[in-house]
Amino acid sequence: PLATLKELPSRNRRAFLELAGPVWSTARRSQRPLAAMMVDIDFFKAINDTHGHAMGDRVLEAVSHLLAEVCRSGDITARWGGEEFAILLPESSAAQAAQLAERLRVKIANLRLGSPRKPIRLSASFGIAERSGEHESLDHLIHDADEWLYRAKESGRNRVAGPLVVQPAG
Repeated sequence: PLATLKELPSRNRRAFLELAGPVWSTARRSQRPLAAMMVDIDFFKAINDTHGHAMGDRVLEAVSHLLAEVCRSGDITARWGGEEFAILLPESSAAQAAQLAERLRVKIANLRLGSPRKPIRLSASFGIAERSGEHESLDHLIHDADEWLYRAKESGRNRVAGPLVVQPAG
């Protein structure tokens, strides 16, 4: 049986921030690379409306498990809210984060949920930001990743957007 939402490997926003704070401080103090990624399941409301909230929960579970499976053990993943997830990537540049996001984008598109008569086609949009001197706080870095996520969605969804990275759907 599938895990319930309470048993998901992905943390909530509060747990994410508790774990991410020390990682942010270390990266900033040591001038180490750090990237943030925001992930949003495209057209999630339509999934709930068409297939029901139980199926919406299964989609969230499947994406959460996929993130936990693909990300490194030192990465911090969390369900940020609704159908949005946050990932903090220590020792990662925006380019490395974009490569991971593209792998995740393809894997999410390849998830097979629903039934043969009523399949669910999933896609996700990704926003990437890399820590720089302009970021006064972790919140600012996450906000930048969220801005890039908005741009990915605005330019057609099912894509990765970030500094120097705007990819068409593959």
